[in-house]
Formats: sequence, C-alpha cells, structure tokens
Amino acid sequence: MPNTPPSSWRHGMLVGLFCLTLLAGCREADRATLDDVAEVRPFAGVELRVLIVDDADLAEAIRQSQGEWQARTDGGYLVTEATSAELLDRSALNADVVVYPDAMLPELVERGWLMPLDESVVVDPQVKWADVFEMLQLRETRWGPTTYAAPLGSPLLVCLYRRDLFEQAGRQPPSTWAEFDELSAYFADRKHWPESLRPDTAVGSLEPTADQWAGVTLLARAAGYAKHRDQYSTFFDIASGEPLIDTPPVVRALEELTTVARTRGSTAALTPPQAFAALFEGNVAMAITWPTSAEALRSVAAAAAHASAHDHSPDDDLPVDDSPVDDLKGNSGPLDLGVAPLPGSTVVYHHPSSAWQDRRDDEDTSVTVLGVSGRLVSIAGDTPHPAAAAQLVTTLCGPGQVTTLAITSPWCTLSRVSQTLEPEPWAGGPVAVELPADYGAHLEQRLTTSPFCFAVRLPQRREYLVALGSAVQMAIDGTQTPAEALSAAADAWRTIAEQHDGQSLEPLLRRNLGLGD
Repeated sequence: MPNTPPSSWRHGMLVGLFCLTLLAGCREADRATLDDVAEVRPFAGVELRVLIVDDADLAEAIRQSQGEWQARTDGGYLVTEATSAELLDRSALNADVVVYPDAMLPELVERGWLMPLDESVVVDPQVKWADVFEMLQLRETRWGPTTYAAPLGSPLLVCLYRRDLFEQAGRQPPSTWAEFDELSAYFADRKHWPESLRPDTAVGSLEPTADQWAGVTLLARAAGYAKHRDQYSTFFDIASGEPLIDTPPVVRALEELTTVARTRGSTAALTPPQAFAALFEGNVAMAITWPTSAEALRSVAAAAAHASAHDHSPDDDLPVDDSPVDDLKGNSGPLDLGVAPLPGSTVVYHHPSSAWQDRRDDEDTSVTVLGVSGRLVSIAGDTPHPAAAAQLVTTLCGPGQVTTLAITSPWCTLSRVSQTLEPEPWAGGPVAVELPADYGAHLEQRLTTSPFCFAVRLPQRREYLVALGSAVQMAIDGTQTPAEALSAAADAWRTIAEQHDGQSLEPLLRRNLGLGD
C-alpha cells in the first residue's frame, strides 16, 4: 500500500469562518471547536512556509500577494524555492503549503507528503469548486479517488496556427497528424506563403523537443493512435504493468515525428513556451504548444535574450527584465493566431487483436493529453497549521486571486469557466484578446467531454520521459531506427518501474486513472 497520510479527522468549525472545513485527516489536537475559536481572525501570528517548485515567476507573484493575506488573516508566510530535483532529494517537504508541477502529485502523495482536501471544498461558496474545469477537479487534482490539490491552471497542447496565413493560402488547420505533417512540409517552402506575409526563411511547424519535452511530444503524437475507446491501457498495460511504448501506435508516431523533424534541419530544441514565443518572429506557420499570457510571454522572451547574451541554456532559471513583448514580432499589431485541437488520427490500434481499426464516425479524432504542465497547490502532510494552510490554498486558487497569479507563469493557464468570460488579463502586446478567449473555450470543451490520457503520471516521471526523449533523439539522429530506439526505451522503463520502493506498477496505474486499489 502507498505511504499516504491518514484521513480520519473530524471538523467542528464554525460555519462561514474562512475554510476550516476544507481538510480531512487532521489529528485530534488540530480540531477546532467552539472553545478554540475566540476571534474572527484565528490565524493571527501564524507564519506559514510556502514552497514553490520550478517556477520563479510564480514565486515572486505569491510573495507580492502576501500583503492581501496579512490584511485578511493577520498571519504571514515565507516563500522559498526549490527545483523538482532538489525537492525529491529531501526527506521531507519542510513546508506548510507547496506549489508544484501537476505531474509531481503522484510522487508527493506516495511519499506521504501531502494532505487530502476535504470533500466539503466542493460546496464552499468562497472556493466555487464547480467553476473549476471538470477534468481538473476529477483527474489532475486526484490520486486514486482522493483529491489532494487545487489547481492554478493546467495547459493543454494544441496546434496554434497563423490564421491569416492559412486563410490567404486557402488551407485548413490540421485535424490529424498526417495533415499536420503535410502542412508542415507545404509551409516550409516560402513560395507557398502569400507575398504580403512571406519571410526570408520559412518554418513549417515547431514541436517542443527540449529535454524531457521530446518524450512528451512523442506521447502527444501517439495518443491519437493508442487511445482506444475499449481500453484503459495506453502507454502501459494496466493489468501487467508492461510498457507499451514499443508497440505499433508509438512506433508509428515516432516514425512520423522523425520524418518531420529532419525537414526542420537545425531548428533549436524548444520548450512549449519558447515555441509559442517563436511564432511571433513571423516565419513560423504553426506550432504544437499552448498560448501563455502576455506577461508570461515577456518573461520567456527576456529569459531567452539573457541566455543568448550570457551563453546559458534556455532551460536555466534566469532573471526577467522588462523587455517589451512587442519586440517579439516583426509586424505591427497582435498576431492573428488560431487554436486547433491537438492533431489526432482516424485509425487506432487495438491491442487484444493486434490490429488497426477505423475510429467510429461519432468518435473524436483528437485525444486530450493531461499532465503535460500546470501548477497545483497542496497542504503539506505534516504541517502544524493545517487550517491556516487550507485557507491559503483556497485563497491562492480561488476566483479572487487565481488569475493574478496564473498570468505570471508560462506553465499555468486558465483553470475556471469564469475566466473564459474575462480573457483580457491574458492579452496585451502581440497577444490579441481573441487568443485567450478561443483557448479558454477550447479548454472548457476539452476538459469536459473529450477522450483523454496522461503523459506518464507516475512517480519517477522525469526518468521515464528522459528515457523516452533519448529514444526520440536517437531516431532523429539516425543512430537507431524508431523501433530499435523504442525497444531500448521500453527496457529502460521496465528498469525504472522496478525502483518504485518495492511496489508493483499496477496499483499506481490504477490510482493514476482515479481508481481504487
């Protein structure tokens, strides 16, 4: 069984007194009663420790919001930062509240470091949990059937395309990867660009392949081929724990990715935010990425400029200056970008029969890939201030503050239906207000009704993605065929799976899907 914190608390808080009923699992000594609550601000003098993982921009925004917290509660908090590697080297969180990448939730829960959120959060009028996109409520914030976090926004990979270019060229955005690859080759030839938009050097498409993103991109391509309506298993066999990344749907995806990547030549390996920024250089037809806010885009551009000037890797944690985002574009006015779903497939692989099948006419060809990015906020399992920590979690992620924080980070996005009605905070400079509005509508639709899978949501996720990314690079470089590279990656995944603290992989795969053991 996983090392998870107990969930036997009982709450006897005063109704309407902040969010003291948000927790389950409290020790008896932490139970608030009528005798305990003697003032309107029960957190006066409480100094919380807030740990921010892998997000310097978000850390600074949370520091700057401390005044509002102090005014409301007479309490305070101290923000510290760590990388995910530094955090996983620790023996404890050493925090009361932790803000971290979505995909780290399984690792932190399995270590017993997070406290569940009580189900009463869904009825609290201040939190407005029903306003949160459905799959964030039911999938990304849960491990097994238990909710452990509140979201600051989880981007989905989409195809962003130059709408003006496509319209003038008489082309439609791609709905399948075959169409994406054909359009990529088409627009890589500058003669197919209208003269008014024609760049000196044309780039047909971009896909994120920096570091672990190569593995994520491969899984995003493979999802449409691998996610069958009658199967739980996508990239692992849920019954045996056996990796499926060396099977036909993933091999096909890597063969296609290898072909299109080679046509891009020496194009730099980028993260999704860097791919989004590259669209504003004016010579890229489309990109697999997500739109960030104008404020976050400024941060990405400034970090890239700093890295170039100081010979740093674009993935380094770099300071941000006030360079205007307008410098990113070569034309005047916002860029006309359209939002299309992540490309998919009209055929899907059926493992029991070892055969390809046509998707039904009523099936969506696109599969939503969850766990790609985003930030979650949780209560530390051993905090001495669980009620105050719960209040801070719901304050940071609540409707009053979530947008102010999320727009500062390139790894966050809209998380609530209400945000889609007010997209203006996400716009500015080259980011037209129509873009976050369209993307918000896309998120609302895809995070409600679409077929989905996760991009490896397990403990030791980074190790899985590094192994898969190595396979991608070897295939692109020609060191190995796609099938050979994926066979080696599957062997690496088996080795990684053996290191889950003696646990078999099958229960973890079930928890990933929200199922019990």
